[in-house]
Amino acid sequence: MSSKREVKLSEYVLSSIKQARKDAGLSQRDLGKAIKVSDKTVSAWEVGRAEPSLDTLEEIAEVLNKPVLYFVKDEDYSTASKLVAIKKELEKVEKSLERMK
Repeated sequence: MSSKREVKLSEYVLSSIKQARKDAGLSQRDLGKAIKVSDKTVSAWEVGRAEPSLDTLEEIAEVLNKPVLYFVKDEDYSTASKLVAIKKELEKVEKSLERMK
């Protein structure tokens, strides 16, 4: 029952998608293909014209072999880590509710 929640990260400045992508030896097209978005979308994230949802950021982190919090600036780390923890707890609750049906 994995539903994509559109939790936007507008409060956070994503600073390292481009660097992590380059470190992984991937082009914008390669990363986009891996997470099923266009290279134009990846470009928009990298230059700050758009921001991925938390779900998409988790996919990016998985593909680039980085923790989600790698992409968040230091001053936002505490809030972002809380957001990630809350999301994980919510997923546990959703699974429990699904088993109860």
